[in-house]
Amino acid sequence: MRRKVFALAAFPASFVLGVCSQIAWLSSPPVSGRYEPETLQETVSPDYNLTGVYYGAHEFPWVFDNVRRIDLTTTEFRVNPDSSVTVTPTAPRGYLVTAFDIYKMSRVDVDGGRLSFTTEPRTGMSYQFTGRVLAEGYYPIKGYSQYRIGKTVMVEGRIVRMLFGFKVAESEVRFTKGSGC
Repeated sequence: MRRKVFALAAFPASFVLGVCSQIAWLSSPPVSGRYEPETLQETVSPDYNLTGVYYGAHEFPWVFDNVRRIDLTTTEFRVNPDSSVTVTPTAPRGYLVTAFDIYKMSRVDVDGGRLSFTTEPRTGMSYQFTGRVLAEGYYPIKGYSQYRIGKTVMVEGRIVRMLFGFKVAESEVRFTKGSGC
């Protein structure tokens, strides 16, 4: 009888101990401080219109496997009455699309072959990217179900996932500009 009572008393005690340890762990200061974006030293790219949709050029690490694409706009296209097209540069803007949400880019910098952006937070989660745009070459392009090799540009760099302003994950990634339908 004593063993049963002891066993029944051990379960609530271990539960309370577990909850207390989680509270202590969550209230402790984070291991890393606020993330300061890094800048990459080498940038190799010709002057190129970056407007387009960029898909992952490889399988991302599991912490970023929900990232689907980057939608980037740097120019506006307008068809004139004589069927000619007028291209007008605009301030860069775009979206980072994940499997669960769409993050609007709050800051986009395109400068001499470099591309960096920060997304607006959604439920505390945001992303930062700093990278470079490589010259046109033959890179893997993601199709509907597979990759193919084609002539396009590649964006490579470091993506960081932030939760309430603290870095929770980071990885080196590559995106290639997809072709339209």
